[in-house]
Amino acid sequence: MKDHEFHEHFPDDATPKLLDYITNTVMDWSRYLFTHREGRRQWAYCTNCRQEHPTDRTLKHGKEEQCPHCGCSATVKASGVGRKTLVDRAYLLWYERSQVDSNILIARGFYCTRDYTKDYRKTETYVKDIARYLFKWGEGGKMKHRIHWTKGGEWYDQKKVSTEATKSMSYTPSYHMQQKDIKKVVKGTPFQYCTWDQYPMHDYVEIFDLAARYSCIEFLTKFGLGHFVRTKLEGGQTFGAINWNGTTPQKVLRLNKREMNEIKKTGAIGLQALRHYQICRKDGSNLSFTEARDLASLVDPLRRAELAGILTSLDNRFTVAEMKRYFIKQIRNNRFRYEWRSSVILDYRDYLRECRELGLDLNRNGVVMPNDLGRMHEFTMQRIKAVSDAVVRENIRTRFRSLKPMRFQYKDLILFPAPSADQLVSEGKTLSHCVGGYAKNYANGVCDIYFIRQKHQPDKPFYTMEVQKGAVMQCRGFKNCIMTDEVKEFVEMFEERRLKKRPASPIKKSNKPQGVAV
Repeated sequence: MKDHEFHEHFPDDATPKLLDYITNTVMDWSRYLFTHREGRRQWAYCTNCRQEHPTDRTLKHGKEEQCPHCGCSATVKASGVGRKTLVDRAYLLWYERSQVDSNILIARGFYCTRDYTKDYRKTETYVKDIARYLFKWGEGGKMKHRIHWTKGGEWYDQKKVSTEATKSMSYTPSYHMQQKDIKKVVKGTPFQYCTWDQYPMHDYVEIFDLAARYSCIEFLTKFGLGHFVRTKLEGGQTFGAINWNGTTPQKVLRLNKREMNEIKKTGAIGLQALRHYQICRKDGSNLSFTEARDLASLVDPLRRAELAGILTSLDNRFTVAEMKRYFIKQIRNNRFRYEWRSSVILDYRDYLRECRELGLDLNRNGVVMPNDLGRMHEFTMQRIKAVSDAVVRENIRTRFRSLKPMRFQYKDLILFPAPSADQLVSEGKTLSHCVGGYAKNYANGVCDIYFIRQKHQPDKPFYTMEVQKGAVMQCRGFKNCIMTDEVKEFVEMFEERRLKKRPASPIKKSNKPQGVAV
């Protein structure tokens, strides 16, 4: 729209009615009784009725008094005190209909001043429009602005319709809008039913702009989704959940009638939850509205990237739908732990990392998708902590020195106690079992851990053995495989020549359940 086409919708000047409204309503607080003395007598001049009268008592500067002529309340000002900067300012937004098309709404923002620095008897209300808005149904809003002190009053295009309320507060103490009359202006126009009055943000220019662009505003508000509209108004992220140009409610929400009825029963639903539900129909997870809401954070780019990273780290053995259903199961079974729903994703990410550090076999379904993620995550965290604990590390070094006499060699195999916490973890990683989790028990003397090696490869993990109370509890190889005949013979010989000749170590009580395979 060209400049002349835009401005022809607006009156050139403020009407007498508007000027009266500004003086007596917008700036009704800008009323003074200026006092001066003639001899011993005090006189007061009322800026409202422009009448002067002798006072029946001394009026004090700064106090509120009533004019005996017009009865208005006014602030007393000594005429010779503090008038060098006495300029009252206000801003008014005034809604009207276009002079060209009665279906088009216009609004003008007026900068209003009353200057008392000179002859206060001649003070008039000065009015200048500094903002103009035009709202045409189906096309959106347009705005032009000019700086109020600019000579010549040039108009500048505003790329985005925005309120002058916050700007005006920097140079005016009073902001005003003829709110009672807006309904009269809007009545009979396409904006009549757009529910603009339910969004009292500043001066309504943003909601009129939005309603002029998207007719779905009315439907969303009446359907109980006004919070979606507020998010849009405030410049928040809507995640692509709403088809703002949709011509029917189903197209706006991208839902069928059955789903729209379900969403009403579900209650308040957020933009992320709605978008996630829409996505779930495409990826095959087919979550309910409630479940989609529980995992709504997956709409966020950061969470999407985390989920993609998890699937990649698992060689994409699972689909997005399978992973979502697993997360929902964990949330359903442990809502207290996952009150903040997206924490289930963070827990799972950290759990996988800990499994890798401990050398657990992520090819086993029981490991990669435990029934109780929260419990297993706590378990792996404790094991990681145990390995990293300085006291544990020192105790393991001490135990290694005390168990050195237990070194054993038979045929092509050798055996020696676990030398350090780091080597325990390395052993577990290489053989894909969980011996790294036994660090604390080994350090405290609850059990003894031995490494079995082949003579020709003494540094390569082969089998790992746990001993308690002088008896072999388990001996496992790669991925918890059982002993070969060769290893079994070696272990039996170790029991005969070492364990039966050595008194059992005193066992410290442990509250932790045992029985997890090495």
